[in-house]
Amino acid sequence: MNIVPMLLVPYIGLNLPSILFNIIRGDLGRWIASMVVMTYLFFQQFFVDYLGFPIALLLPLVTVPHLLMIFLRNNIIGASMSIAIGIYLLDEHIRSRGPRQAFTEKRGCTNTLAIMLMLVSPFLDFYNLS
Repeated sequence: MNIVPMLLVPYIGLNLPSILFNIIRGDLGRWIASMVVMTYLFFQQFFVDYLGFPIALLLPLVTVPHLLMIFLRNNIIGASMSIAIGIYLLDEHIRSRGPRQAFTEKRGCTNTLAIMLMLVSPFLDFYNLS
């Protein structure tokens, strides 16, 4: 798997709304994670091809210690990590397509705007926490 999609895992974990975060961290998330691990034992190729990213998102959110996630989510360190991830993703997107194509092509423009919008929430959190 590429490094760019894998950076979305901590980004989503740090910026997930509290209601969804608590549901995933609760009994439902533990149940789903245990079922995923058990079915992974029998269907490895299916998981690698189709469910690699969702599983990579679910398992760390369920297994990371509660105090660490709460500390990172409600701290300026977590906001700084989210800003750094967003800036890196924007830089990689622009580098891979070139500055002109990243802003002028149809899909390039929407992807660039989406990545820029990913930076809005961490900047607001950074401003509110400082």
